[in-house]
Amino acid sequence: MKQGLWVALTILMGCTEPSAPLTPPSGALPDDVRPTSYRLELDVDPRAPRFAGTVVIAVEFARAVDGFWIHGRDLDVEHIELRQGDEVIGATYRQLAPEGVARVALARAARAGAGELRVTYDAPFSPGAEGLYRVEVDGAWYAFTQFEPIDARRVFPGFDEPGHKTPYDIVVRVVGDDVAIASAAQTSTGLLADGRREVAFARTAPLPSYLIAFAVGPLDVIEAGTAGGVPLRGIAARGRGALMERALRETPLIVARLEEYFGVPYPFDKLDLVAVPGQLGAMENVGAITYAEDLILLGEGAPRSQLRDYTVIHIHELAHQWFGNYVTMRWWDDLWLNEAFADWIADRIAGELHPDFGYAADAVRAVGRTMGEDGLASTRRVREPALDFNDIMGAFDSMTYAKGAAVLSMLERFVGEDTFRSGIQRYMANHALGSASVDDLAAALTQAADNPALAGALRSFIDQPGVPELTVARDCGAAGNALTITQRRYLPLGSRAVANATWQIPICVRMSGAGEPLCQMLTQRETRIALGAQCPAWLMPNADAKGYYRFSLPDDVFATLLSAMGDLTAEERIALSDSLMASIAAGALPVTALFDRIDAFAQAGERQLVTAPLPIWTQLDRYALQGDALAASRARRAQVYDAALAAARAAPSVDTTLEAQLIGTLAIWAKDAGTRRELENRAHRFVGFGTGTADAAALPQDWIDVALVVAVQ
Repeated sequence: MKQGLWVALTILMGCTEPSAPLTPPSGALPDDVRPTSYRLELDVDPRAPRFAGTVVIAVEFARAVDGFWIHGRDLDVEHIELRQGDEVIGATYRQLAPEGVARVALARAARAGAGELRVTYDAPFSPGAEGLYRVEVDGAWYAFTQFEPIDARRVFPGFDEPGHKTPYDIVVRVVGDDVAIASAAQTSTGLLADGRREVAFARTAPLPSYLIAFAVGPLDVIEAGTAGGVPLRGIAARGRGALMERALRETPLIVARLEEYFGVPYPFDKLDLVAVPGQLGAMENVGAITYAEDLILLGEGAPRSQLRDYTVIHIHELAHQWFGNYVTMRWWDDLWLNEAFADWIADRIAGELHPDFGYAADAVRAVGRTMGEDGLASTRRVREPALDFNDIMGAFDSMTYAKGAAVLSMLERFVGEDTFRSGIQRYMANHALGSASVDDLAAALTQAADNPALAGALRSFIDQPGVPELTVARDCGAAGNALTITQRRYLPLGSRAVANATWQIPICVRMSGAGEPLCQMLTQRETRIALGAQCPAWLMPNADAKGYYRFSLPDDVFATLLSAMGDLTAEERIALSDSLMASIAAGALPVTALFDRIDAFAQAGERQLVTAPLPIWTQLDRYALQGDALAASRARRAQVYDAALAAARAAPSVDTTLEAQLIGTLAIWAKDAGTRRELENRAHRFVGFGTGTADAAALPQDWIDVALVVAVQ
C-alpha cells in the first residue's frame, strides 16, 4: 500500500499512532501482543504469478495498545481489522523494514485481553526457493514452501518467531487436478462454484511459523503404510514418486529408533516425505519434510556417496520432529539445540543401519575439520546473540551444527549413554510441545547425572569461541606416577588471537595396562592427575575420540602412541592423526614430524588415516615450497599415494570415496602425468568434447569434479 494512501486512511479513520517516525524492531518483536492460533486460507495456482490469502490470528494483548508490530514481507494488504468481542476496530498495515517488519495502526485503542486480527492480501510468488515459490517441471507447474528461518512472513502476516508456538488451521484452494498437501492430515475437499477445489486440513499441534509447509501441483502421492503409527506418504513431481521406494521403506525403522531414544511416540498426525525439484538440502517441516530430489530420489544403482548422504540427512530431518519440532528453541541464539542434536543422533543411527558406510569415523574426521575452523581468530561462539536479521542468517554454519554435536557427544561419553539419554528424555517431558533454552537442557542433564559441573562444562564450550589444546605430560618417578595436563586455546602458527582461554573440560584418557579410561573434569589451567603404581607405556588423551579438544604430546610420546595404533579404535586413530597434524600446524612439532610419518598413515588402509596428512601437506606445497623443494614434494606425494591407490584398489571391497580422493591428490597436487592424462581423456568423452556425443559411462560419479578440473586446466 502506498505511503500517501496509508496516511490518508490514518486521518480518516482516526488512528492514534504518533506522528514521529516509527523505528521497526531489528530483532524480536515487543511482547505487548502474542498469537494464540491461526486460520490460514490460501488461493494457490502455480501457473499464476501471484497468490492470495486470508489469515485470522487469535491474539492476546498484554495491555491496551493503539498499534503493534507484526511480520509481513512484500504483501499487498487489501483489508485489515481487529475484532474484540462484538467490536470491530479499523486498522492499517504498513511494512517499515525490508526484512519484513510491519506496523498495524488501530483506529482506536484495543483493550488488554483477547482479540482477532483478520487480514486479506495477495503477494507474488518468491523468485527464489524461499517463502512460497514456483517450479516448472516437464511443462507442469508446482508450488512449494521454505519458511526457515524468516520467510513465512512472505506468505502470510503474523508473528514469525520460533518462540510463538500456536495451532494452525489451513485451507488451500486449488485449480484443475492439482493436489494440495500441508503440515497436517487432510480432513475434507469440496468443489467450489467457480470450479476450484477447497482442501482443508486438521488443526496442527502448536507450531512456530517456520515449521509450517504446504505444496500444490500435479503431485505423485505414494501411500506407504505407516511410520510411528501415522500415515506415511511419498510426495514428488509427477512421474517421479516411484524413486522414493528406499526412503519410504527405511523410514518406519528410523522412526521406531527415534521413538525409543526419546521415549516419546512420533508426535504429529502424519508424515510426508516431499521431493522438491530445485531445492538444496532438506527442511524438517512438521508433517511434510522437504528434500532436494538428488537426496531422496534413489534409483537402482545409486552411487555409494548418494546413499551415504541420503541416509544421514534423512535421519537428521526425522530427528528434528522431536528435537526442534516437538520441543523448539525459544529464539535463534539456541538454533544449535535443534541442529547439533539432529546431527549427533543422525550419525549414530546411520552407523547402526549401515555399519559399512563408516559414519563414526567420518564424524571424527568432520570434528577435526570443525576444530580447524574453530582454531581461527575469525571463529564465533556456538551460542551467538541473534540481535538482528543478519545474526539469524549467520547462525546456520558449522559451529551450530558440527561443534554443537561434538560437544553433546563429549558430554555423553563423560556421563554415560544411559544417563545422557535420561537427561534428554527429562528435557522432552519438561517442555513437550513447547519451547526451551540451553539452560533448560543443562538443567535436565545435570539432574539426570546428579553432577552440577555439567552445566558449566556445556556453557564453557558453547559460550566462548575456540578449541582447547591440552598439553599432556607423563611424569613417572620416585615421587609417584602422574599426568600433568595444561590447557590453553589452540591456535595455528602465526595467529594473533589470544590463547589464554580456559574451559571446563570432561576429559577421558586411555592408557596401556588399564581397563576403563580415566575420566576427570578439568577446571583449572593446570591439573595433576595421580596414576597410582603403574606408569603407562602409552596414553591416548582422547578416549573413543569423543572429546572436543586437541592434545599435544612430546614427539617421543607421540611416536610411542603411533607405534601402539593397533591397540586404539579406528576413531581414536583418526583423532590421534588430527592432533598430530594440528601440533605441526601450531609449531609445537617440527614439519619433519609429518614427513617422518607419511608412510605410516598412507599405508594404514583406512580412508580417514590415509588422507589425514593431505590438508597440511597441501598448505606446505601452496604457501611454503617452491622450485626444487616443491618438485621434490610433488614427487614424494606421487610415490606415496600411487602406492596407496594401488592398495585401495586391491582391497576386497574398494572404497570408491578414498579412490576418488587419491586420484584427486595425484592429479591436482602431485601433477602425476599419467593420472592427469587418463582424467583428461575420460572428461572429454564424458562431455562429448570433439565428438558432440556425451558418454555418461566414461566417468564414475565420484571422479567427475576432479576430472573436469583437470580437463579445463
